[in-house]
Amino acid sequence: MKPTHTRPRRLVTVVVEEDPDIIFLTETKCNPEITTLFNTDRFTIVRKDRPYQNAPGGGVAVVVRKHLVVSEDSVVSLVGHDAQETVWCEVRNMEGKDLLLGAIYRPPSSPLENNDGICDLLKMSEEVTRNKQLLVCGDFNYGNIMWEENRVENGSQGYGQAMHFLETINDHYWTQNITDWTHLRDDDNPLNSPEQTVRLIISDTWHLLAGASMQLSVLH
Repeated sequence: MKPTHTRPRRLVTVVVEEDPDIIFLTETKCNPEITTLFNTDRFTIVRKDRPYQNAPGGGVAVVVRKHLVVSEDSVVSLVGHDAQETVWCEVRNMEGKDLLLGAIYRPPSSPLENNDGICDLLKMSEEVTRNKQLLVCGDFNYGNIMWEENRVENGSQGYGQAMHFLETINDHYWTQNITDWTHLRDDDNPLNSPEQTVRLIISDTWHLLAGASMQLSVLH
């Protein structure tokens, strides 16, 4: 979800019109003074705010309909990880199937340590999902990954970090489900700006979203 002054209205519109079961949010810009994002009679909210002393902004959240069982107990190892701005929970749908959900925000200026931490966190999630399915959404800001070609743009800035991330996805045979661009490299010159896919939906099976009984919405 890209931060703009119209974001709250857009979010309410999506909730009303699409009636989603799960919403992943990044760059929530929340702080302890903001106690809720939604009508909590209808949703369970799992969120992680960026510590204000680390600069305002950031933050991630997963918002889930209350008819889905939500638990954080089984993801303690993920929640306690050093990787910045990630949040995890587990839901059980109406069919009794368990699904691990993760929301991740990786800032464009993310240091190498945080990049490695995110890759390590994704590897750990594989252990947690032994008998479950995995769905991770977020703003990863790897604009130099050419997803349709399964490669990183040669000579691009941050090549090593992007390659590490791409190899992590490939090593686990996961699917990156977004095929359209989600970002223009130069917002001030959109007609001549390269298109990038930086907001991703990652699943451990290619057919997870196609056969899902839960409706999914991602805002950016």
